[in-house]
Amino acid sequence: MKTAKSVARRAFGIVLSLAVILSMLMAVCSCKKTGDVADSGTATVVVAVGEDVRSYTVNLDEIDGTVGAIALLDYLKGKGELDYTSVDSGYGPYLTAVGHLTENPSEGIYVGIWTSVEADQDRESIYASSVEYNGNTLYSTAVGMQEINVPDGAIIYFGELVYSY
Repeated sequence: MKTAKSVARRAFGIVLSLAVILSMLMAVCSCKKTGDVADSGTATVVVAVGEDVRSYTVNLDEIDGTVGAIALLDYLKGKGELDYTSVDSGYGPYLTAVGHLTENPSEGIYVGIWTSVEADQDRESIYASSVEYNGNTLYSTAVGMQEINVPDGAIIYFGELVYSY
Protein backbone atom coordinates (compact mmCIF):
# COMPACT_ATOMS: atom_id res chain seq x y z
CA MET A 1 0.00 0.00 0.00
CA LYS A 2 1.37 3.36 -1.05
CA THR A 3 1.33 6.18 1.40
CA ALA A 4 0.93 9.82 0.52
CA LYS A 5 4.54 10.33 1.53
CA SER A 6 5.87 7.68 -0.91
CA VAL A 7 3.74 9.05 -3.75
CA ALA A 8 5.06 12.56 -3.06
CA ARG A 9 8.67 11.29 -3.06
CA ARG A 10 8.14 9.49 -6.36
CA ALA A 11 6.53 12.57 -7.95
CA PHE A 12 9.39 14.75 -6.66
CA GLY A 13 11.94 12.30 -8.11
CA ILE A 14 10.25 12.36 -11.52
CA VAL A 15 10.07 16.17 -11.59
CA LEU A 16 13.70 16.45 -10.49
CA SER A 17 14.82 13.96 -13.16
CA LEU A 18 12.94 15.87 -15.87
CA ALA A 19 14.47 19.16 -14.68
CA VAL A 20 18.00 17.69 -14.87
CA ILE A 21 17.39 16.29 -18.36
CA LEU A 22 15.91 19.58 -19.56
CA SER A 23 18.85 21.61 -18.19
CA MET A 24 21.32 19.26 -19.89
CA LEU A 25 19.51 19.63 -23.23
CA MET A 26 19.45 23.41 -22.88
CA ALA A 27 23.20 23.46 -22.18
CA VAL A 28 23.95 21.34 -25.25
CA CYS A 29 21.69 23.39 -27.53
CA SER A 30 23.02 26.73 -26.33
CA CYS A 31 26.62 25.76 -27.17
CA LYS A 32 25.95 25.60 -30.91
CA LYS A 33 25.52 29.29 -31.72
CA THR A 34 25.60 30.12 -35.40
CA GLY A 35 26.66 33.36 -36.99
CA ASP A 36 24.28 35.50 -38.98
CA VAL A 37 24.71 35.97 -42.71
CA ALA A 38 23.28 39.16 -44.24
CA ASP A 39 20.45 38.75 -46.73
CA SER A 40 22.11 41.01 -49.29
CA GLY A 41 25.38 42.63 -50.18
CA THR A 42 28.77 41.01 -50.67
CA ALA A 43 31.51 39.46 -48.60
CA THR A 44 35.11 38.78 -49.55
CA VAL A 45 36.99 35.56 -48.88
CA VAL A 46 40.78 35.85 -49.06
CA VAL A 47 43.26 32.96 -49.11
CA ALA A 48 46.92 33.91 -48.68
CA VAL A 49 50.05 31.79 -48.76
CA GLY A 50 53.08 34.04 -48.71
CA GLU A 51 52.84 36.44 -51.65
CA ASP A 52 50.15 34.33 -53.37
CA VAL A 53 46.96 36.11 -52.27
CA ARG A 54 43.66 35.15 -53.93
CA SER A 55 40.31 36.80 -53.25
CA TYR A 56 36.74 35.71 -53.97
CA THR A 57 33.59 37.81 -53.86
CA VAL A 58 30.39 36.20 -52.59
CA ASN A 59 26.95 37.66 -53.27
CA LEU A 60 25.22 37.17 -49.93
CA ASP A 61 21.75 37.03 -51.44
CA GLU A 62 22.79 33.70 -53.01
CA ILE A 63 23.62 32.12 -49.63
CA ASP A 64 21.00 29.74 -48.24
CA GLY A 65 20.66 29.57 -44.47
CA THR A 66 22.51 31.38 -41.71
CA VAL A 67 25.41 29.19 -40.67
CA GLY A 68 28.17 31.73 -40.31
CA ALA A 69 31.27 32.11 -42.45
CA ILE A 70 31.35 28.40 -43.31
CA ALA A 71 28.42 29.24 -45.62
CA LEU A 72 30.83 31.30 -47.74
CA LEU A 73 33.17 28.34 -48.18
CA ASP A 74 30.26 26.00 -48.91
CA TYR A 75 28.98 28.42 -51.54
CA LEU A 76 32.37 28.80 -53.25
CA LYS A 77 32.95 25.04 -53.12
CA GLY A 78 29.53 24.42 -54.68
CA LYS A 79 30.40 26.78 -57.54
CA GLY A 80 33.75 25.03 -58.07
CA GLU A 81 35.69 28.23 -57.30
CA LEU A 82 37.38 27.26 -54.01
CA ASP A 83 37.80 23.90 -52.33
CA TYR A 84 38.29 23.29 -48.62
CA THR A 85 38.61 20.36 -46.26
CA SER A 86 37.69 20.15 -42.62
CA VAL A 87 37.20 17.72 -39.80
CA ASP A 88 34.51 17.88 -37.14
CA SER A 89 36.14 19.11 -33.96
CA GLY A 90 33.10 18.80 -31.74
CA TYR A 91 32.94 22.61 -31.81
CA GLY A 92 32.22 22.81 -35.52
CA PRO A 93 34.44 22.43 -38.58
CA TYR A 94 38.21 22.57 -38.07
CA LEU A 95 39.77 23.66 -41.37
CA THR A 96 42.75 21.68 -42.61
CA ALA A 97 42.91 23.23 -46.09
CA VAL A 98 41.38 26.19 -47.91
CA GLY A 99 42.25 26.51 -51.58
CA HIS A 100 46.05 26.53 -51.96
CA LEU A 101 46.52 26.82 -48.17
CA THR A 102 47.11 23.48 -46.42
CA GLU A 103 48.10 22.84 -42.84
CA ASN A 104 51.39 21.10 -42.17
CA PRO A 105 51.60 20.25 -38.45
CA SER A 106 55.13 18.83 -38.73
CA GLU A 107 56.29 22.33 -39.73
CA GLY A 108 53.92 24.10 -37.29
CA ILE A 109 51.72 25.52 -40.09
CA TYR A 110 47.96 25.70 -39.54
CA VAL A 111 45.02 27.44 -41.21
CA GLY A 112 44.55 30.82 -39.52
CA ILE A 113 41.34 32.84 -39.77
CA TRP A 114 41.11 36.63 -39.51
CA THR A 115 37.98 38.75 -39.88
CA SER A 116 36.86 42.31 -40.36
CA VAL A 117 33.76 41.70 -38.20
CA GLU A 118 34.50 43.44 -34.91
CA ALA A 119 32.09 41.35 -32.82
CA ASP A 120 33.99 38.16 -33.73
CA GLN A 121 37.56 39.44 -33.37
CA ASP A 122 40.11 38.38 -30.80
CA ARG A 123 42.16 41.45 -29.90
CA GLU A 124 43.13 40.57 -26.34
CA SER A 125 44.15 36.93 -25.85
CA ILE A 126 47.77 35.84 -26.00
CA TYR A 127 46.92 34.23 -29.35
CA ALA A 128 45.49 37.40 -30.93
CA SER A 129 47.05 38.58 -34.17
CA SER A 130 46.25 40.86 -37.08
CA VAL A 131 46.87 41.04 -40.83
CA GLU A 132 46.53 43.84 -43.33
CA TYR A 133 44.45 43.41 -46.47
CA ASN A 134 43.63 46.22 -48.93
CA GLY A 135 44.05 48.90 -46.28
CA ASN A 136 41.97 47.01 -43.69
CA THR A 137 43.30 45.62 -40.43
CA LEU A 138 41.77 42.21 -39.82
CA TYR A 139 41.99 40.44 -36.46
CA SER A 140 42.10 36.76 -35.61
CA THR A 141 38.75 35.25 -34.82
CA ALA A 142 37.58 34.54 -31.31
CA VAL A 143 34.93 32.09 -32.57
CA GLY A 144 34.65 29.14 -34.94
CA MET A 145 33.65 29.19 -38.61
CA GLN A 146 29.97 28.52 -37.90
CA GLU A 147 29.87 31.41 -35.42
CA ILE A 148 31.52 34.14 -37.51
CA ASN A 149 28.94 36.71 -38.55
CA VAL A 150 28.89 37.82 -42.18
CA PRO A 151 27.41 41.30 -42.63
CA ASP A 152 27.57 43.14 -45.94
CA GLY A 153 31.20 44.06 -46.65
CA ALA A 154 32.72 41.41 -44.37
CA ILE A 155 36.21 40.14 -45.14
CA ILE A 156 37.15 36.62 -44.04
CA TYR A 157 40.87 36.01 -44.49
CA PHE A 158 42.62 32.63 -44.40
CA GLY A 159 46.39 32.49 -44.07
CA GLU A 160 49.24 30.56 -42.54
CA LEU A 161 49.26 30.48 -38.79
CA VAL A 162 52.76 29.40 -37.76
CA TYR A 163 53.64 28.01 -34.36
CA SER A 164 57.29 27.37 -33.61
CA TYR A 165 57.98 24.60 -31.15
